[in-house]
Amino acid sequence: MAFSFSTYTSATDSSSKLTPKTASEIVALSFMRNSISERVEISETTPFYDLSGNITAYCISFELEGHPSGYVLISFLNLDSPIVEFSLEGPGITNTIREMQGSFSVATKDRIVYLGADALFVEEENGDHLYDVISKKPYLTAEMDRAYRETVKFAPTRNERSVSDWILNYNDAGIYDPSIVIIPYFGNGADYWLLSDFSNGEVCAPTCATNILWYWGVKRGCSWAIENGNLTGLELAASVFIAMCVHMNTIPSLGTFSLFVPTAYYYYLASRGSNFNAQNLTQNSYSSFTSAIDDNCPIHTSLRSALISEGHDVMSFGYGESTTGTKYLFVIDGWNDYGRFLNFNSVPIVEGLKVWIGNTAN
Repeated sequence: MAFSFSTYTSATDSSSKLTPKTASEIVALSFMRNSISERVEISETTPFYDLSGNITAYCISFELEGHPSGYVLISFLNLDSPIVEFSLEGPGITNTIREMQGSFSVATKDRIVYLGADALFVEEENGDHLYDVISKKPYLTAEMDRAYRETVKFAPTRNERSVSDWILNYNDAGIYDPSIVIIPYFGNGADYWLLSDFSNGEVCAPTCATNILWYWGVKRGCSWAIENGNLTGLELAASVFIAMCVHMNTIPSLGTFSLFVPTAYYYYLASRGSNFNAQNLTQNSYSSFTSAIDDNCPIHTSLRSALISEGHDVMSFGYGESTTGTKYLFVIDGWNDYGRFLNFNSVPIVEGLKVWIGNTAN
């Protein structure tokens, strides 16, 4: 996905906190500029809510040369695809809903209620009824809220505990020290960045990518891969993080879809030079991962459960075995400032991207 990212590459400490609203706008703008024109601009961003006041979606409206030019609806209720609805022309659904509210015989609240696919409503001022924005049919608010809560209760949610069960400290893993292999010049975990350094502390894929690029740019001297004017330290890391969020189409409330990870590295690095390579490894093949480490390359490692669509991304920088032969990857997990051990065969789905960067840009 080609997109001009210059707006987002000079982040400061404050801008490193990427909000769901800003991330939604980045994803929507990227989508529209690739679909319509690089000149399209955001005209308005409108939050949609559930009945408890939680934001469930953002509707981003666009204009081109002063004329309304479509919209993108970003849902926080959909784990498979955040873009659930869009139009490439016209004033957009927010404007349509506002015009519709003026035709009601009853007073309605200003906020727009979004409870999932094809479930857009406006709420009666007294709160008794919801009105479907398409059919204008009334529904009892209490019944719709009860049905929505049942849907949300059984939806997949983030489960850090199950992911963290796969990753152990040194003593718990029982590592046999002579078996440990680590990429050169790694340093130690405190040299890298935590999830909490960026955004809301839940954005693992761009944080993992930032650490991998930091390794090549700082530890291996390939400064062309991360340099950004006079920025250093956290400001420089934040600029890399923001850029990778953009390229990965990351939304903090939803995370990152793994299919965007390889192309994100390509577009980020290709805008700087050509002396790099990012290679997908064989899924769940321990030998494929250890071979990449033996080639002195870190691995962007995606951990997924076979039962749900969410997981966690970590930077793999080494490997080893326990005294009983259990196979581990040595990883930076983003939660701790030291290396930990991933029990490789305990994870249903392990995907890897081997990242190599040369000393010079070309």
